[in-house]
Amino acid sequence: MVALRNLHIDNCIHLESASISFEAMNMLKSLRIGGCPELRAPRGAGEMFLPPSLKDLYIRSCGDYERIVVVSLQEQQLINLSVLNLNNCSNLVSLPPSEVFSRNFTSLQIIIIQKCGNLSSLGGLESLPSLSELTIRRCAKLTKFGSSVNPYVSGGEEEHLVDSRSSLRISSLTIDLPSLLLVEPLKSLCHTEHLEIEDASQMKSLPDRWLLQNSASLKSLHIRKVKSLESLQPSMRDLTSLQKLTLSGVGQLLGSLPDFPTSLLELDISECGSELKKKFRKHGSPERSKIAHILRVRIDTDYNYINITGSSLFIMGKECYGE
Repeated sequence: MVALRNLHIDNCIHLESASISFEAMNMLKSLRIGGCPELRAPRGAGEMFLPPSLKDLYIRSCGDYERIVVVSLQEQQLINLSVLNLNNCSNLVSLPPSEVFSRNFTSLQIIIIQKCGNLSSLGGLESLPSLSELTIRRCAKLTKFGSSVNPYVSGGEEEHLVDSRSSLRISSLTIDLPSLLLVEPLKSLCHTEHLEIEDASQMKSLPDRWLLQNSASLKSLHIRKVKSLESLQPSMRDLTSLQKLTLSGVGQLLGSLPDFPTSLLELDISECGSELKKKFRKHGSPERSKIAHILRVRIDTDYNYINITGSSLFIMGKECYGE
């Protein structure tokens, strides 16, 4: 048992007990427990519940084990852990504080948090210099907090200052709702390379301030369900490192397109309205000239797409010319 390296317990919905001493498995690298809602922690299970050799931890709907794991994350030194995936953990209220993260999680690179409805704080996340990928989805209380924060500075308030020397350098950030960008320390990120927002259905404009403070590093921006987006701001041209922009579920963009940065290599707009498509069809139009420098442009409607490369326009694979 002590030589076991991977242990996965999945969807054992009637499992009530597992007489396993995880902390004694000093060679265990990957532990995944999910879909075991009746599982009870063993008697005497304390704060040192997880083996220090662990590199990959996945916990989802696992009854009393979930509570013990959450306690262990607050107390235990897991310096080898590189991937932490917490899904549907109702006991998770806050991530560990700064001193715990900096001391106990020196190798943590990837955090995925989903459907943790009571999570209201990201704790000392900013103290994880090794963290490179973060995903947060369907965490109702955290999202509610972000929605309550005013993203704009009103008279008399100090502007939100961002320290570019911050140790937190998340290269890839995936969130379900844009309001999470107002939750610290996500609000203060300034080295992000890839941002994906999965549900921007209520978003009328892009998160300008956040995008600009990441403009020197942001290479890829993917926003889904942007049906309420009214326009793309002129500040788009200031995203000087942006190489790929993907907007899906666009509907109808009002107004004209902004000037895009010269760094942009790929533009993908899908599920858009017919009016937006017409703007691109006309050869020599202002909209066409704004994207002439982009290597690959794809404008997708329900059943066909426009693919523009240089001065040529392709509809359903057939080359057309200006109308």
